[in-house]
Amino acid sequence: MTAARPRHLILLVDALGWTTAQRTGFLSDLLPFRRRLTTVFGYSSTAIPSLLTGAWPVDHGHWFLFRRARGRSPFALAKWVARLPGGVGDRWRVRVKLQEYWRNKAKIRGYFSLYNTPMRLLSQLEPVETKDTWAPGAFPDTPTLVDFLAARGEPYHVSDWRIPDEEKFRRAEAICATAPPATVLLYLTEIDAVQHRVGTVHPVLDETLQRLEERIRALRALLMQAGPVAVTLFSDHGMTDVTGHEDLMGALARAGLQRGRDFEGFFDSTVARFWEIRNEEALREALGRLSWGRILDSETLREWGVDFPRREYGDLFFLADPGMLILPSDMGTEPLAGMHGYDPADPSADACLLADGEVKLERDHITAVLAGVKRRLEEGA
Repeated sequence: MTAARPRHLILLVDALGWTTAQRTGFLSDLLPFRRRLTTVFGYSSTAIPSLLTGAWPVDHGHWFLFRRARGRSPFALAKWVARLPGGVGDRWRVRVKLQEYWRNKAKIRGYFSLYNTPMRLLSQLEPVETKDTWAPGAFPDTPTLVDFLAARGEPYHVSDWRIPDEEKFRRAEAICATAPPATVLLYLTEIDAVQHRVGTVHPVLDETLQRLEERIRALRALLMQAGPVAVTLFSDHGMTDVTGHEDLMGALARAGLQRGRDFEGFFDSTVARFWEIRNEEALREALGRLSWGRILDSETLREWGVDFPRREYGDLFFLADPGMLILPSDMGTEPLAGMHGYDPADPSADACLLADGEVKLERDHITAVLAGVKRRLEEGA
C-alpha cells in the first residue's frame, strides 16, 4: 500500500536567528534537521523576497523600502508639505493621514510606512514594495513559493502578513478544522518585534518562543487529524544585540557636509546610502574617519548581489559595524535593543532552517531554501 502524501506546514519566522534557535533548543525534538543559513545584505524587505524567489536582490529587484524615483515620485506632494510653516509634515497625525493617502493613491499593496523620512527627501523617492509580496505574481521575473503553490492546483493557505501572529494561527486553525489544505504557509513576525525591544537573550524572548512552540505544535496536531504532516520552518535573518549608537548626520555636519546641499541620501538604521554627491572625495574622507562603520566597495556589493546597475538605491553606501545603530535615522529616533541589516558574514546575522525531515539544499544560504522546499513538496517527504 502506498503511503499517504503528507500535508505540509511551512513557517517563516522573521528574525529567528541560528544562534537563538540553538541556544533555546527551539522545537529541537519536533524539528531535528537543522541548518545554519547565511542571509543576504539588507532587511526583511530584501531577505523575504530572496527566500520566496531563490534570487539575489539584484535579480528580484527589492533591497530597501524606498529607492530614487524613476520619473515622477508618487510622493511629489511631499515637497510642498515640507514648505509648510511649523513643521506640519513632522507631526505624527499628519504623517499617518498622508501615509494612508499615498498608500491608496499609489495603490501600494505591500508593506509601507513613512517612518521618519523627511518630506523634502520623500518627494524624490518611490516605494519598492508596491505589490503584495505574499500574493501570486508579485515577482513576475522570479516566481515565488506562493506562485509554485498556486500552480500545483491543490488547496493551500497563506497567512495575511498584516494581522498579528495570534490571529494568523486562529485563522489557520479554523481552516484546518473544516477543510485541511494540502499546504499551510505562515509568515510570523512577533519574534522580530520582541527582539527589537529586548535583544536576543532575555526572559521575555524565551517566553515568547515557548508560546510560539506551543502554537506550532497545536496547529500541527490539528492538521494531523487529516493525515501525516511534514513541517518545515525557516527564517530570513538573525538579530544582533545593539551595543551603541552614533549620530552620523551630526558627524557629517561637523565635517561641513549637509544633506540637501552636499549630497542626497537615506539614513537607515544600519546603512546610509548617498547619491547626487557634490564632492565625493570629501564625503569619503569624512566617512573614512568614523571608527564604527565602513564604506562598501564595489566588489563587496557585487559579492552580496546588490550591485544594481541603474544605481536606483544609491551611489555610495556606508555600513555600521554589527551592534552599532545610526541614530537618529530616517527610520526613527529611539534606541533599540536588537537590530539586523549588518554584514551577512557576522554570525548573529545567520538565519536557520529547521525541519522534521531532510531538506536538500544546494548551499547553506537563504536563496537555496525555495528549491529545497519545492523538492520536499514534490517528493511528498
